Amino acid sequence: MKQIHSTNVVIMDANITEDPDIQWVQNADGLITEKKNIALGAYGADCCIIAFWDEKNIGICHAGWRGFLNGILEQMLKHFETEKVACHIGPFLHSFEIQRDSCYESIVQKYGNKYFEYTSGKIIFHFKSRKQFLKNYKEFLFQLTTVPRLNTVLL
Repeated sequence: MKQIHSTNVVIMDANITEDPDIQWVQNADGLITEKKNIALGAYGADCCIIAFWDEKNIGICHAGWRGFLNGILEQMLKHFETEKVACHIGPFLHSFEIQRDSCYESIVQKYGNKYFEYTSGKIIFHFKSRKQFLKNYKEFLFQLTTVPRLNTVLL
């Protein structure tokens, strides 16, 4: 999958052949299928990889700050019909220095500044709040997406 930090999700059920060669998806950050013979994958680097599943579908997405802010989680969850959606959050860069730019302004606008630490003239963004690690981590990743159907989070 050629990832572009978007909210583009591709359903891997149409136009899938039995050709054993790897099929690359262009310009997407989420993959979903209900087929059992398709392997889904995504690159993470410093971004988060999240796997989703329910009784019918499996999916995987690449979620960096742009994807979180623009709704990649919401786009993924639109394709899961049951109330038993589960997910696994892969490793990702938990904190990093950020500039006072459009990224900073977008995060503040959507989430406030509770995930920022201001120290020595630097702005450090923490995906995981130091004060309330588990509560804020889940809140940042899921509760603030306004998708109440996500029942299980494996950490």
